[in-house]
Amino acid sequence: MIKKDTENGKKKYEKSEIDEIRARKLDNQQTDLNNNVDTRLSPSITDEENDIYWLHLSDFHIEPDERHNTSPIFKALKNDIEKLMEEYSISSFDFIIVTGDLGYSGENNDYKEVESLLDSILGYTNTPRKNLFIVPGNHDVNRKIVENQKDQIKTDWKSVTDANNFMKGDKTILRGFFNKFKGYSKFIENYFEGTRAFNHESNFSTHLLPIKGKKVALIGLNSCLISGKDLEEGTLMITENQLNLALERFTQEGHFNCDLEHIPIRICFFHHPLDCISRIERKITDIIIYRNFNFLLNGHIHDSAYDVNTKGGRHKLINIIAGSTFIRGEPPKEEKQCYNIIKINSETLKGYGYFRKLDKGAADWGIDTSVGNEFGIAEVKVKEE
Repeated sequence: MIKKDTENGKKKYEKSEIDEIRARKLDNQQTDLNNNVDTRLSPSITDEENDIYWLHLSDFHIEPDERHNTSPIFKALKNDIEKLMEEYSISSFDFIIVTGDLGYSGENNDYKEVESLLDSILGYTNTPRKNLFIVPGNHDVNRKIVENQKDQIKTDWKSVTDANNFMKGDKTILRGFFNKFKGYSKFIENYFEGTRAFNHESNFSTHLLPIKGKKVALIGLNSCLISGKDLEEGTLMITENQLNLALERFTQEGHFNCDLEHIPIRICFFHHPLDCISRIERKITDIIIYRNFNFLLNGHIHDSAYDVNTKGGRHKLINIIAGSTFIRGEPPKEEKQCYNIIKINSETLKGYGYFRKLDKGAADWGIDTSVGNEFGIAEVKVKEE
């Protein structure tokens, strides 16, 4: 189970007594939320010349028979985002990140409706497709293929070396291993018209965006390499090999011909929070991520979170979790539908995170008071004073 209390007292992940009290309070406010949902963010979200905006969504869980254009949840999401964009003069988002679980079963048919949903979101946010960035989640893994492969392909890695050797090993075995992603892989290739790929040779993505006079580095990783079974949290591995290959692109000799440390905004994103990663590789993974990035974005836990951590008093990492945009049926009490908007000034490297949620039984999205202040706003500082 993921915890929600950190050393500095800020919310992380496991339900605490405080969370239960908050949940009861929210339940008592349910009628009021339905009748008068407060959609204010803050006057400070108003668009300024040097402000960079991104939208963070996660966990769509789309099945072949899902129709987003008739879904009350997705209609309400569209209305909420459009209203906020109009009210605060946000003409478009600089980029959108979706941290996995776009489909439900990882089969080809899931992604026809996913494509339509993404087109809709890009349309009403005025965001070009090239500025949409996606990683797979455990629901983008085809479990039927995993089950069929279990006796042929072994991934019971006992060490970081085992994992790295497998990922650098026989290409034929790797190609077969990645068959469980074939629905997602085909979707990526088709949707981005061959400009992006997801396969055994490259299961991560790297991007360097010039925005408002600054550069923003984005690295999307695959935390689902050994997904496809129940109770897998705490056993997953990203692999040092994947991280290093991605980082090599941000070197003087790499694809972008630049040093990552000289880029002011550096975002790493993958589906599972770090607590889901195996202890076997957590020390190495944490060190690499903390040293190289100032933002980490995740999904998976069907709840929102904002946390600021440091390693050794030097490396600061802002961890933001979007939760789930869509939960089919009635969400369990401990889960909720949520998303967030992040605003960073490119000059001061300060800004805010604005957290939104759809309460159980509510018709409209509103402020998420479980994160940040009473208005669901958290102050974001890439650098301390």
